[in-house]
Amino acid sequence: MKYFLFAAFLVASAAPLAAQSPTTSNPVPPNHPLADPLKYARKSLELLSDVKDYQATFTKKELIDNTLITQQMKLRLRKQPLSIYLNYTLPNNGREILYVDGRNNNEMLAHESSGIKSIVGTISLATNSNRAMEENRYPITMLGMSSMLQNVVKQWEQESQY
Repeated sequence: MKYFLFAAFLVASAAPLAAQSPTTSNPVPPNHPLADPLKYARKSLELLSDVKDYQATFTKKELIDNTLITQQMKLRLRKQPLSIYLNYTLPNNGREILYVDGRNNNEMLAHESSGIKSIVGTISLATNSNRAMEENRYPITMLGMSSMLQNVVKQWEQESQY
């Protein structure tokens, strides 16, 4: 959740806040604790619509089966068609993942750079297969600032009705 908040803050702080345009039929009451964060998140989504591609160092921490998994990777993302390239730096230095929407039967290509797995070479994996999800809670197709912010806005809008 803190990644969503950080992304919302980062993008929203790049430009002045514009008038709120609700994305739901149930507007958020102005005195609700989520009203201001939703304004920033919506503005961030608006600003992100102009971003066609980007690269970043992506660090993630996820709790998978009671194990905290920390990973760091170089990320390159293009919106159309959705294209994601990951080059891991920690802990699997050199691991590469490539996903391009509509290519390779909508599967991602994975390549290990060391160890016994590197002997196999590049393999194709369904984005939601057990192997692809071993170290992830979400499929690669949900990666990116726009996708994360859309999910946060949707969740906050639902929660703001209570």
